[in-house]
Amino acid sequence: MAFESRNPTNGEVFRTFDGHTPDQVADILTTTGKAQESWRRVPLDERIALLRRTGEALRSGADASAELMAMEMGKPVADGRSEVEKCAWLCDYYADNAARFLALDADGGADRN
Repeated sequence: MAFESRNPTNGEVFRTFDGHTPDQVADILTTTGKAQESWRRVPLDERIALLRRTGEALRSGADASAELMAMEMGKPVADGRSEVEKCAWLCDYYADNAARFLALDADGGADRN
């Protein structure tokens, strides 16, 4: 089954995406599960650096992302840029606070393990 992305202002299809079979979805889930197991062994400082680069990439591609949001959702371009900046800010926030967040247990106290 194919999915269409339509411009909400004129109904024009500007991109079509192929769907996945149940077997493809199962393979994707298996692959992502393995990737998560590998990712958890990456040192925190490396993960933080990647998160910072993600924020930088979001900011550098803000105009293109805002244009795409306008085409796909009818969102004003300025609002799309603001949304991208919010996402980049969140990357910075979690990069700045990751060590502290991961040092807390589920009750908000220091993890003693």
